[in-house]
Amino acid sequence: NTEKTVVVTCATPGAMIHYTTNGVDPTESDPVIASGDSVYVDHGMTLKAKAWKGSMTPSGVKSATYTFVVSTPAFNPGGGTYNTEQNVIITCATSGATIRYTIDGSDPNTGAVYDPNIPVVIDHSLTLKAKAWKGGMTPSSVKSATYTLIVSTPAFSVAGGTYNTEKMVVITCATAGAV
Repeated sequence: NTEKTVVVTCATPGAMIHYTTNGVDPTESDPVIASGDSVYVDHGMTLKAKAWKGSMTPSGVKSATYTFVVSTPAFNPGGGTYNTEQNVIITCATSGATIRYTIDGSDPNTGAVYDPNIPVVIDHSLTLKAKAWKGGMTPSSVKSATYTLIVSTPAFSVAGGTYNTEKMVVITCATAGAV
């Protein structure tokens, strides 16, 4: 999910190495790279190299395919059981990636585009899903988390026990708006 610097070498001293990044076999008219120099790979491609030297038979073609995958989004806080609504921040380690998400458990391919300045408000039990895209890269895997919101257990201001006088017991609940 990050760019690579690929070093190209040839064991034949003085050979001219020609290369392509479009998957086509190199010819002597393609760009030249010196043995030990590098090619910067920052998107999906097939890198091919072939060497020539004077009247010698050219080398075979060396080929390598590079696939870049967008990092899977992350949720903070993660899924779990909560007593209060949660403001979930979605992040992606691949810079410049676009994140789409859904809160109904459906595939996020066509979900809302996530704005990193606005958290996703989880105010009821649901499944949050997110996926990230960036041009020239394979989309991320889907991140999925279930958030369960439950009403807090009521609390008593005076613990149960044996008393010799009457007590005023206040019953409270940490969940706002609970009855």
